[in-house]
Amino acid sequence: MSLSGAAESKVIQSLGILAKKCNHLFCCSGDIDKPATIVYKSNELWNAAHFPSDNEDAMLSGLMEASSVASFGVGGETVTDITFRDARKIEPDNFLTSIDLSSTSVLPLLLKTLGPNLGSIRTQLYKLNIYRPGGHFEPHVDTPRSADMFGSLVV
Repeated sequence: MSLSGAAESKVIQSLGILAKKCNHLFCCSGDIDKPATIVYKSNELWNAAHFPSDNEDAMLSGLMEASSVASFGVGGETVTDITFRDARKIEPDNFLTSIDLSSTSVLPLLLKTLGPNLGSIRTQLYKLNIYRPGGHFEPHVDTPRSADMFGSLVV
């Protein structure tokens, strides 16, 4: 089914009015003020990247070498298109991180801002996405990975 130009314009206008009336936040941001280490596998060897670093370019270079092109979901398909998403990824079996969100203010902030009626939330490591300078992900809606997923956390 497709809409005529006038009907589509009316739907978009109505959605805009609804969005302006919505006072619930869909995103928030904050800081993690602790150093982080990422241990990752590259060519069957384990390496470590420490952040912050005096040589973040070298750290990023090592992570980039260990990564592959990041795909994304469209409907039921997984696709790769660097004009839409220019990023790299490392799968969870190939990296570990020292970031412990339970010892930061991140989870309470998320709960207070995005899920005040949830009672509690937990995070689950999905993958390490790497965006080099100029990398991007066009505006999109994430594909839910489970029935109880309500958002994506980017650290």
